[in-house]
Amino acid sequence: MVLSQKAIKGATWTALSTFIISGLSFAQIFIISMLLGPKSLGIISILLVVIGFAQMLYDMGLSNAVIQKKNMKIEDLSTLYWTNFIVGIAFFFLIMAFKGVIAEFYMNHEIESLLSMYSIVFLIIPFGQQYEILLKKELAFNILSKIDVTSNLIGTSTSILLMVWGYGIKSVVIGYLLITFVKTVLLVYVGKEKWKPKFLFKIVHLKSYLNFGLYQMGESSINYFSKNLDFLIIGKVLGTVDLGYYTLAYNIVMIPVSKLNPIVTKVLFPLFSTIQDNSKQIKRGYLKMLDLLGTLNIPIYIGIIITASSFIELFFGEKWSASLIYFQLLAYVGLIRTLENPVGTVILAKGKANYAFYFNLIKMIIMIPVLISSAKLFGGVGIASSMIVIQLVSFFVSLILLYKLINLNFKEVFSALRKPFYMNLIMLFGVVGVGFFFNRIDMKFIFQIVLGVTLYSFLVIKYNNWIYQLLPITKTNK
Repeated sequence: MVLSQKAIKGATWTALSTFIISGLSFAQIFIISMLLGPKSLGIISILLVVIGFAQMLYDMGLSNAVIQKKNMKIEDLSTLYWTNFIVGIAFFFLIMAFKGVIAEFYMNHEIESLLSMYSIVFLIIPFGQQYEILLKKELAFNILSKIDVTSNLIGTSTSILLMVWGYGIKSVVIGYLLITFVKTVLLVYVGKEKWKPKFLFKIVHLKSYLNFGLYQMGESSINYFSKNLDFLIIGKVLGTVDLGYYTLAYNIVMIPVSKLNPIVTKVLFPLFSTIQDNSKQIKRGYLKMLDLLGTLNIPIYIGIIITASSFIELFFGEKWSASLIYFQLLAYVGLIRTLENPVGTVILAKGKANYAFYFNLIKMIIMIPVLISSAKLFGGVGIASSMIVIQLVSFFVSLILLYKLINLNFKEVFSALRKPFYMNLIMLFGVVGVGFFFNRIDMKFIFQIVLGVTLYSFLVIKYNNWIYQLLPITKTNK
């Protein structure tokens, strides 16, 4: 099968699973906001940041190293498989050892018992992780999508039921553990038919993977820490209630970046890795990816900025009105981030994880004092505003990296975004204009959404042919 056809098929399956999982996540957030309130959402946010960071460190960058590697041996895979177990057990005990310190840092002892529950994931994940990586390498996203949907459907549904039955924050943890368990069982069931690990472990087989993986782990760690620094600072400086308001806005506003962007980037990373020596093809694919993501995500963020007030009042009520300013400011952060996000795909595919590492290291060093000062002087609004400036500067610097790697210039980037810009400008005037004709919030919200979707869909169909342009990303046969 032609690689571009595999990419389209993979993106289709990934998109389907992403929409279903996003719907489940939104339902869970809605139930949490209604039943548990801002403080509980703030605590959940801290837990997810800590566990997410530990999971990312646990991977050690080996997942992407396996995907990026062209020629692999059976001995390599077996050594990597048992490495996952060793590291998983180590991280389980690491979380158990530091749970008290983390709880004390945020002056909330409930965090300690919840981290004990969460840490169990590190004893489950190693069984299936290698199978997941190999399926990604083969672009078998149809299988992965079915597994993700099934596990999230079972886990999230269970979590929501437990919340309704009064189990509080523990219901979220139980749901997360159930998602991990079901996903692992399905990965092992599917993967064992393709490959079974041998009882073999030799350090020498890790060397080439660690050379790439450790740089990538360092880059991912710094990038993750940078993206979650706002949560850590708000939780410590302003408390869990303010963090809850911020978290509600962030979780909804960042759906396009966290859910829609990976539909494209997860598929194109292994695809770009297969043509890593052909910079012209990668550049062409990147520009089409940028056009696609701009077309999909920019109108969503414009819609969030315009309709945020109506959305919060209709769906979450007056008690969440403090989240409004966060919705609007973070929408600008998300808009810029959705355009910068694909840069990492190109950098990793070219095997230059060290570039991303140093770039994100400098970025993090700058962010820490800026965000702490912003929180102390201007509160959460100061942090959100500073994030806009930091994200904008980061975007332009990342484009300079792409110039060095694939000879991409600013003119080509702006040319790729020209059509999305004009289409969104037309939609913006239409949505803002129709809002003046309605006084009732519900009617205003409905008509703005309907007009925006209808008008923008018409413009995309008539003036943007990125669906057809995706097909010739590469003519290389696998």
